[in-house]
Amino acid sequence: GGVLEPGSTLTLSLKGPNLEVHSVTAQGGYGVGPTFLVTKGQGNVVAELAGKPALNALSEVMESEKDARVKALLSSQLLCGFPSRLVSKDDNSAEQVTARDFLIRQVMGITKEGSLVVGDRVKEGESQIRFHVRDGVAAQDDLNDQLGRYLIEKRFSGRYSKPPLAAVLFSCQGRGTNLFPTPNHDSDSFTSAVPVPMAGWFGNGEIGPLGAVLPQQGRGNIKTYMHGFTSVFAVLYDTSGEGGEGGEVGEDRDQAGFSDGGGISFD
Repeated sequence: GGVLEPGSTLTLSLKGPNLEVHSVTAQGGYGVGPTFLVTKGQGNVVAELAGKPALNALSEVMESEKDARVKALLSSQLLCGFPSRLVSKDDNSAEQVTARDFLIRQVMGITKEGSLVVGDRVKEGESQIRFHVRDGVAAQDDLNDQLGRYLIEKRFSGRYSKPPLAAVLFSCQGRGTNLFPTPNHDSDSFTSAVPVPMAGWFGNGEIGPLGAVLPQQGRGNIKTYMHGFTSVFAVLYDTSGEGGEGGEVGEDRDQAGFSDGGGISFD
């Protein structure tokens, strides 16, 4: 026994020719307003959005927001999202870009010049930002969305006739009862959608890709990110005996909705 020195890393490696790991990342952000091009900025400071001072752009988004809850969150729980794909200047459907298409970062402050200090580096003329907010309602909606996407992707893959072996949850300590009114929220939500034994722990920074990701032939390496206030689920599958196409789909949920699950709750 003993205590690890500060800065130490403890790793666990799972390997095998028939082992697959699926991931579901729920960041809990809700997008508000359009997606802006960073027209002036350096490092992690955003001075202009779409040719106007960043604070003015934020004020316009706040003034146009009709939902009182979301409007209040823009003042107290402001976030920004970097899209995983660029949104065209002529794309008038920015509001249709879903939460999983954005990497959510904190807005850490405002300078006296009206610039925004954000939790990631920006490139002037290249980076794009959409304002986001987070609370228990937004986090629940995002988790439901990501779970639904995962089940759809898995169903249409034509594989995975067997249930998963297990799942591991890496959750931010800012979630749990700090975000939701009841304990076991994220683990209960997941195991209701995907009945599977589950274990995991809280942390301060979670690593995972964006959205729901299944391994695909020829896809190459999957890009991962350091997240915050996020739950990242790793789902372990034994694919031995699975056909490449047309296999029976496991009964993850019935046609009426999510089925009851029996995972191990821990949050």
